[in-house]
Amino acid sequence: MDKQLAELDIFSLLLFRAIFETGHANIAARQLDVSAPKVSRALASLRLIFADELFYRRQQGFRPTPLAEQIYPAIRELTDGINLLGMQLKDHQAFHRQECQIFDLAVSSGILTTLALEFNRREGLCPSVVLHHWQENTADRIHAGELDLGLALAPEPHTELSYERLCDAPGLCLVGAANHPIWQHTDICLEHICEYPFLCMNYPGFNDKVDPLELFCHREGLVPPTVLRVSDKEEWFGHLLCQHSLAFASPLEWGLLNALPGVEVKHLSAKEISRLHSGSAVPGLYLIEKPAHHRRYSPDDREKLLHIISLTLGLVTEEHPVNFSI
Repeated sequence: MDKQLAELDIFSLLLFRAIFETGHANIAARQLDVSAPKVSRALASLRLIFADELFYRRQQGFRPTPLAEQIYPAIRELTDGINLLGMQLKDHQAFHRQECQIFDLAVSSGILTTLALEFNRREGLCPSVVLHHWQENTADRIHAGELDLGLALAPEPHTELSYERLCDAPGLCLVGAANHPIWQHTDICLEHICEYPFLCMNYPGFNDKVDPLELFCHREGLVPPTVLRVSDKEEWFGHLLCQHSLAFASPLEWGLLNALPGVEVKHLSAKEISRLHSGSAVPGLYLIEKPAHHRRYSPDDREKLLHIISLTLGLVTEEHPVNFSI
């Protein structure tokens, strides 16, 4: 009998109670919002499991058998617990939907400040956001619920998270001191850049082993430049201005970098960017999230958030929005 009881499902228990209390299969079907054939199949399964008719069909409806009378109190207690569990789950989900008035968004270096400016400009028109730097443990923090979602430069190999590639990296800029000799070239190529010390910002999860410029030198048989890896932006600027170093930056930082005294910023041509990434994956930006049923924010708030991100990245315009609903 234990094996037979293990075959019981929640719907069958709810159906038994509904038929017992109403005396009618059609009323039970309406209460449970299911079709008559589904009721018939579930009732047939119950009769097989208990090896009893359970309900006799009479002109006034169904009448319970002695066994049905005997097991009804236990099934009523079970279904009361199931209904209570359902109400608690709904309350929990409603609480988290209400609580998510602020997004905790982790963002890779290179776009965080630009994104902050865009959110500030649209204050009141989009969900409130707290921005965090993407770190090595960020994916685990998203999974644990400490952060809501993230924008990373590489997909995360985390089995409990979903990721979506939003776009390729939006080009590259070359950054150096305003008096750096490289600006004397009309068309700057990678070979020119390799003649000088090069700075590489350590971005967790992306190019943390070999910089693309080093790979380019190995492919072309060139002597690679001295590559200095730094994790602090102030140190980065210090080397640019005092050590004749050069660095790549995202075009999203163009306005910020151009506002710094003593710094020159120029776009790297599409041809040189293609040469730089030849034979390797083109970097992109990925949206990292928990599965939809574990998110504490609504689809509408997610849509608004991704719209601001897409405007910042130039993926959409105000005149041509895009729908990101999942």
